[in-house]
Amino acid sequence: MIFAAEEVSPVVSLGLGALMIGAGALLWVMAVRTAGGRTGRNNFIGIRTKATQASDGAWLAAHKAAERSFQVAAVECVLTGLALMVLGQNSEWMVLIVLVGVALMLGAVVNAFVLGTQAAGEFTGDDAADS
Repeated sequence: MIFAAEEVSPVVSLGLGALMIGAGALLWVMAVRTAGGRTGRNNFIGIRTKATQASDGAWLAAHKAAERSFQVAAVECVLTGLALMVLGQNSEWMVLIVLVGVALMLGAVVNAFVLGTQAAGEFTGDDAADS
């Protein structure tokens, strides 16, 4: 690796792992609530673009289309957290786990954003209620 392996405090690796697991859980809840229509248009969570904010139907269509990708990102976040808790006491492993985990998670989030934005742009009226 780039630098010599050093021991990382268990408090750091466990804390960062717990943070990643918590973030994954929140992402999962956000995915389910927005796709299920329980969290409507807002300025805090979800895919917030001009297309998704255009109507309640477009918001719902976008989040239904993006739900699976957001759930994949949530699982990747939780797995990254668990890996940090188990292997994160070594600095090289910690860096590798964070880089790979965050890259995979971001890929899934970008995919969710693209799918959701496309679905919102294609929304014509009653599409979201049919699924």
